[in-house]
Amino acid sequence: MERAKAYDTNIPASMATVSDAKPFQRPDRARPRIALVLGGGGARGLAHIGVLKVLCSASIPVDFVTGASMGAVIGGAFAAGFPVEEMEQIALKVGIKKMLSWADFIWPRRGLVAGDRVEKNCEDVTFGKNFDELDIPSTFVATDIDTGEEVRLSSGKVSRALRASTAVPGIFNPVDMNGRRLVDGSISASLPIQAARGMGGDVIIASDVRSDVDATEKLLRIKRWWNNKKNSRKVSYLALSGGTIIRFVEPILPESVCYVARTLEFCTKNMDNVEISEQYPGASVDMSPIVSIKPKVSHIKWFQFYKARECIEAGEEAAREALKNLERIL
Repeated sequence: MERAKAYDTNIPASMATVSDAKPFQRPDRARPRIALVLGGGGARGLAHIGVLKVLCSASIPVDFVTGASMGAVIGGAFAAGFPVEEMEQIALKVGIKKMLSWADFIWPRRGLVAGDRVEKNCEDVTFGKNFDELDIPSTFVATDIDTGEEVRLSSGKVSRALRASTAVPGIFNPVDMNGRRLVDGSISASLPIQAARGMGGDVIIASDVRSDVDATEKLLRIKRWWNNKKNSRKVSYLALSGGTIIRFVEPILPESVCYVARTLEFCTKNMDNVEISEQYPGASVDMSPIVSIKPKVSHIKWFQFYKARECIEAGEEAAREALKNLERIL
């Protein structure tokens, strides 16, 4: 299993455009190999279904699939041969009752939800396939909750990998795989472009549904403010005493609380790295052109699955616009 640092993968949307790429050297093959990247974003990830509808209608071939979190679920089903039309019908029927039926609640030591039912649903939409049985070679990303590293999953049961990639810390139990405790892939690689390049993609189609609308972003801003202020004389005593209290209380806290705190720390580091990339946009762009698809779903929160139709239509609209750039490359 290939491992990569989190900061290698988060390419901001402002960079993910054809115009930002260096001159593309067409490979000797009849056509360039196309890698499809589906980003994480909870309910916003349903926009990927609209993207797939347009790509399929336009007969755009897909040679590789990578994804994180909800993008991994949609990508896994697509790579397994699950019809896009059926994905759409399932998404449109999802409501609160249906969502609750997927939750196997447990005593909240490592999380509120075990995740077995989620894995069973993932197994259904991927037909119980292993990675080597997929119609399209795929890699899905998760995050090591102990180190914050991106972990690329490309062997074994696809449904197990999808469960790991969607395991939101504090809500779902981490997934134990190969001696690592894995959680949501969006933490380390919300748009896993480097994973797609690692598979051999000559052209990257990236469907980006990231947004700062979720409460996580507000928590990150507060945490960053605290990090900037905690060394000042006014708050130094509070920081010291607070740290002492945390060290005393931490052993008796549920692991899930520690996972959430750790997640905020990892996300803060990733946000800093994205800002560095935006200041120096040429630093992370290689020879593979990127066609960015940015559905207008930034106002939709991660849990609003009842807005499926709006997300799917936004994905279709954004994908139709992106086809113009894609046709220039192909």
